[in-house]
Order: sequence, then structure tokens, then C-alpha cells
Amino acid sequence: MERDAAQRVLVKQRADLDRIKSEIQANKEVVRQTTSLVSARRSELLQQVQSIFQIKSIKPPLFSLSDIHLPNSDYNGHDDEQIAAALGWTCQIVLVMAYYCDVPLVFTINPMGSRSTIRDDVFSGQEFPLYNKKGEQQNFQRGVFFLNKSIEQVPNK
Repeated sequence: MERDAAQRVLVKQRADLDRIKSEIQANKEVVRQTTSLVSARRSELLQQVQSIFQIKSIKPPLFSLSDIHLPNSDYNGHDDEQIAAALGWTCQIVLVMAYYCDVPLVFTINPMGSRSTIRDDVFSGQEFPLYNKKGEQQNFQRGVFFLNKSIEQVPNK
């Protein structure tokens, strides 16, 4: 009698296991489809960002943002206000892309147009200008370095 009861329990548990396995397979398919839809939508949004901010490749690795030329890394001989404006646009773009890609940024970006800043929350908590202030060239360069590190965090789509 105990053996029959144990067999009935075993048969019921196997049936439950088979049902759960099929539910898991169905859920995996839903997750796969949802992931595919999210990825497609994310790509659309990032293409719209490129269109909205008028990101154009001049000749790799040089770009312009909203028709403002962004030098690669050597800012000497370029207009400081143009650089500041381009870096401000870059801040906005990085924030939008990080949001769409669900990527938390290590450094806090404060987009304020040509007076944008970036804060080093990792080491010093200090805020660095992304515009060239007289006598603060080193802080400007550190700010650009941290912005570049933030750009590296956002996946290339």
C-alpha cells in the first residue's frame, strides 16, 4: 500500500516536472522574443540620436556634432568655445546613449551646453570643466579624459 502511494506521488511529481519544463521553455521563448524587440528598438533610438544630433564622420576618427567640429585629442589651435560646445553636445549624447543602453556611468556628467562638467565620483569627488578656463588646462584635460572613459562605457551599436 505504501509502495502504491509512493508511486502515485512519484508519477504526480514527474508530471509536475514535465509541466514546469514546458513552462520554462515557453518563458525562454518569450524572453528571447522580448530581448530581440528591445534590441531592435534600442538600435532605432540610437539611430535617431545620430540624426537628432547630426553626428557626422568627417574622416575617422574625426566627427562633427550639429555641424560643430570636434578635434580628436589635440585642441591646440582650435577655438575654445567651439570645443566647449562640441564637448557639451558630446555630454548630452553620452547621457542619452547610456540611458537607452541601460549603462550606469562611472563619472557623473552635468550637461550644460558649452559649460558642461564631469565629476570624478571614483577617486576625488572633484568636478572638472569640459571647457577651457584660463589657468585650469590640467583640470580641462582630466575632464576630457573622464568623458572619454564614459564614452568607452557605452556600447558601440
